[in-house]
Amino acid sequence: MHKLFIELYERLSRQIDNNRNNTHNIKDEGSKYDWTKKDCKIEIAKVLNSDPEKLEPLFSRLAKCAAIETMQYDAHVFDETTDKNFTSIWEYLNGPVENGFSGLSFLVEFNDGCEPLDESVYIRITEDGAYYIFDFKPRAIVDYSKNNSNVKDTSKYGKFKAEHPDLAEYVEKWKMSSKNLEEELSKWADMLWLGRSLAHSDNYEEPTRTAAKKAEIEVINKWKDDKDFKKYMYDDGRELDDEWGDNHWKEISCNVGALRYLLYGEWDLSS
Repeated sequence: MHKLFIELYERLSRQIDNNRNNTHNIKDEGSKYDWTKKDCKIEIAKVLNSDPEKLEPLFSRLAKCAAIETMQYDAHVFDETTDKNFTSIWEYLNGPVENGFSGLSFLVEFNDGCEPLDESVYIRITEDGAYYIFDFKPRAIVDYSKNNSNVKDTSKYGKFKAEHPDLAEYVEKWKMSSKNLEEELSKWADMLWLGRSLAHSDNYEEPTRTAAKKAEIEVINKWKDDKDFKKYMYDDGRELDDEWGDNHWKEISCNVGALRYLLYGEWDLSS
């Protein structure tokens, strides 16, 4: 799934679960003839796994939202019992008879700041694995029946998360943090530098050795009362264990990498 469609899929899924606009009557469970909430999410995922060019004009308008700070969108899921667009768009565009409509559709509305834009895109899903796209006119009928329903994030971070799930856990942790990430990076990067310096500075030539030792003392004095510094840098003669850090410096390294990834877009452990 293209990264521009990931957020849209999540919004539509929340709309299905929460029904905050009372637009549909989709159940958690139903008969074999009814689509449940899970079924609807699967069908929408399959639609959004189409090639972006087959989802025009939706794709280009979502791209505008990503590029223009003031432009935003909202998404709504409908079924035929509560969709006001069902009769007006349906009859106006397709005549009085339309076979194969499953009852599932969604509308994406765009605005620039507080100003609504006349650029809404409406997609109706049929029972035979196709969908209609309306830009207030029939845009395309696309067969999506063979698409898979996996929601795969193909963005840069999505690929990173798939390749390094253990490292991505640290990124997710800091994404949810309310702390100042710049200040946290300063602390964890100081700890990473200090550990490396302590391991090598005795072997430096003068005057580099003296300068390094002075810098080490400055970092120690700066963070000596910090609980993370005490936990992962304090040495009382014992070998570090899982409770007090680890010999592989995983916590320090991963926190530095994750913070730099969030702030600068790269996992960088240089010190």
